[in-house]
Amino acid sequence: ARVRKQTMHMVETLRDKRDAMVSTLEGITNVCNDGAKDFDACVINIMQQFHELHRCLEERENELVTLARNRMLEKVSRLQEQHDSLKSQKIHVDDVLNKAKDFIDNSSDAQVVAMSTMVADN
Repeated sequence: ARVRKQTMHMVETLRDKRDAMVSTLEGITNVCNDGAKDFDACVINIMQQFHELHRCLEERENELVTLARNRMLEKVSRLQEQHDSLKSQKIHVDDVLNKAKDFIDNSSDAQVVAMSTMVADN
């Protein structure tokens, strides 16, 4: 919602800039008729308008790139947390399996059956 609001604000700003450029272009026609001196001033004005538009677009691009980078870093962080948790769980399961194997290898059949019954009851 925040990005949408920012984007809408940027669109409105660009529309305002466009409207200002339309006004400037109407002024160009009048200035050109008045002579080369006034025309040069108008060209400078147009260049400033395009410079401002370009600056606004670069600013928005930087905002979007930063937002995308932050979201990607958040996802990577969550995935890293999941990875670490699963790795810890795997180590625990491996340990339990090794202990179970050792118990089975070093116990009598009766002890294994008794242990199986006790584990199943819990």
